[in-house]
Amino acid sequence: MGLKFQTATKSGWEQDDFTLAIIEAYDSTPDTDRGLRDLIVEIAGRNIEKLAESGFFGSALWEVPTFASDMVYALSSKLEKLEKVEKVEEVEKVECTSCIHCHLQQVKAIYLS
Repeated sequence: MGLKFQTATKSGWEQDDFTLAIIEAYDSTPDTDRGLRDLIVEIAGRNIEKLAESGFFGSALWEVPTFASDMVYALSSKLEKLEKVEKVEEVEKVECTSCIHCHLQQVKAIYLS
């Protein structure tokens, strides 16, 4: 069922029926059965900007508190990863003049400009 559902939701998440699928999946599976639930959370997380515009999606969050909780954890984890990437990018932007690597990067930049 997971693969079939995953295939159906590649573009189906844009339909209002996705909200019904969320409610049905959470109502029909035990809390310990993470397969389908994790797939739904992953799809919703990847498309959260568009889904947030839908009143239907908001109703799923309201009607299924466990789904809302799963989304909070998933999105906060996603945010933590993005913050780590931003920190790494900031560190990579810092250049020094004392190491050969940075010196060669500066020479290369001058040469290519």
